[in-house]
Amino acid sequence: MPRRPHPRWLEIEAQRAAARAAVPPEDWARLDGLLRDAIWRDAVTYASTNPHCYSVRRTWTRDEDFVWTVELIRRVGERERFPDGPGGRFYDILRRGDRKIWVMGWPINWPNGKPCTTILNRKPVVQPGDRTS
Repeated sequence: MPRRPHPRWLEIEAQRAAARAAVPPEDWARLDGLLRDAIWRDAVTYASTNPHCYSVRRTWTRDEDFVWTVELIRRVGERERFPDGPGGRFYDILRRGDRKIWVMGWPINWPNGKPCTTILNRKPVVQPGDRTS
């Protein structure tokens, strides 16, 4: 039996929904362009259970664009647990078209200024073979 959502979680999701609605169209266009231009590689980890691809921060033309993308995903994305169940962790997920984009929960940079969040992940919202009902 799934757990009942905590009121704080519901409040945070309402705040994120409001933030999504407040994102100007030019920011969505910028995000789509950055994601289109990023270099994506197929992930080897979880290839059989969670096939996805990733983009590495150092391959982006401008580090500021990577940081902006991660901050936007964290500000307006939905929280989703992976894998399902009590052992799963929550990630910030942003759905764009038929894709799901997510980042890990680490800070953008370490206190010394070196990059900490260095990976952006992506996969289709529905994988081949997924149950849709």
